[in-house]
Amino acid sequence: DTEIDKNSLIQFGYHLSSDDGIAAKQQAVLGDSVNHAAKYNLQITAQSLDYQYNIESTDITIAFDPLLFGDINASDIKIGGELPIANAVQIDNQAGTIRLAASSLSDLGAGQGISASTPLASISLDFDESQIALLEKNNDGSLKINPLAFQISANQQETVFSKTFNDADTGLLNREILTLADLGGGVAVDGQDVTL
Repeated sequence: DTEIDKNSLIQFGYHLSSDDGIAAKQQAVLGDSVNHAAKYNLQITAQSLDYQYNIESTDITIAFDPLLFGDINASDIKIGGELPIANAVQIDNQAGTIRLAASSLSDLGAGQGISASTPLASISLDFDESQIALLEKNNDGSLKINPLAFQISANQQETVFSKTFNDADTGLLNREILTLADLGGGVAVDGQDVTL
């Protein structure tokens, strides 16, 4: 689903894929054909919607349905190369949330700010087929909780943008640093939902 506000300054995207890397539009999670050992990856991307500003850091929360997946561990989460400094990862498997803070230290040689759509994180997921078998189903066998979707929100105070400029007074290259809240912007989410 796409949620876009005209004031959005950052866009997150997501899709679920199997080992082949192809985004899934539907996925069998019950029945004889299900591979119970299969793992899936939730790929999350980020991009600045204002071409003047790069994303330097972000603090996001990903919400998921905890009835569908086995426990997620910190080792299941990989941060992309643009914001490689993982300040914190907080997982609540009961509530179905993953919070992660990531940033670049581009001036110190680690990562770089994000402008165009860039991989932000990859989360390894394992469907809990024994739990899914207990969930309510429609007459056609599909799960009532369809489609599988994820929600992504950003902490407006901890999502930081920068813009490089030439300082007219000194003639030096400088950088303006502002939070998402300072810029008064919102968040857009563009995700590929999956029919189960």
